[in-house]
Amino acid sequence: MKKVYIAFVFAIVFFACCKGTAEKPVADNEVETVAEGAGADSCVDVGGEKDSVREENQGYEYQDQRELNDLHGTWMLEYNDSIEREFQQLLVLLPQYRDVFNKEKKYWKRYQKGVRELAGCEYHGSSTPMFVDDMLKQGISLREASFRNLYLHMQGKRTSFSKTRFTSGMISRAYRIFIKVAGEDEYNDYRMDYQENLRKEWQLWNEWMNYRRQVSEQLSDELKVVYDNCTNQMMRTKLLQLKNQNKGLGMIGGDVLDCLLPDDCTDKALLNYPGFNVVWEKHQYVQVGPDSVNDDKL
Repeated sequence: MKKVYIAFVFAIVFFACCKGTAEKPVADNEVETVAEGAGADSCVDVGGEKDSVREENQGYEYQDQRELNDLHGTWMLEYNDSIEREFQQLLVLLPQYRDVFNKEKKYWKRYQKGVRELAGCEYHGSSTPMFVDDMLKQGISLREASFRNLYLHMQGKRTSFSKTRFTSGMISRAYRIFIKVAGEDEYNDYRMDYQENLRKEWQLWNEWMNYRRQVSEQLSDELKVVYDNCTNQMMRTKLLQLKNQNKGLGMIGGDVLDCLLPDDCTDKALLNYPGFNVVWEKHQYVQVGPDSVNDDKL
């Protein structure tokens, strides 16, 4: 049997040695909304370019899971703060659209609440806060995709967009598969609740996307092109999240990492990826072997 390691912990320790811990920022109203209900141990892996915000207090040594949870939570709050600051700067650049963009923010907050309720359907022992806030981080990353390139465009900076068109049909199919798989998870004691909350999240996602279509119609031709490309980037990000079926969150083992679709995958790889459950089943078959699989059925 393949030896399992907890890769996530090693990653955290690595970052700690390089960057240390950061002071926890003063939470504004938006941060309170995102973290609502996550508890004192709320935490999430920021990842990506947002890692640059952690540059203080070299040489901190971790003692227990609680401290890892707390650091994880600090990173999530920093990430959320940075996205909110960019959003406020975008409103300054486009004051004529302040009302419609602020209204869209309310749709995101409703969606994020649905994400939080879905996260409550899983239990991962003492590292549960890490899983919960990784879920929240996924919602924040969708918000980032929703306006980041528009923000860069207004600053006169270069932007890059996927040339692949991602559709609502792709999202719907991925949701249906995920809902079905969630109901077949024998290790989740709250399978029916998980399925129900996943359907609610889907509904809130659709409401958010429907409003974005309304916003698009109100924009100038130039801004509409950029805004619609942001929507396409959102859908790409969401499709990847759905196909990974929330398995790459919190503390995970090496076998799980082997089966996940990475964030930096190509569009072709994303479209061809059948879903975590399919890849995981094949992986287990290879690891255990056909004879062991057949023995389990006897």
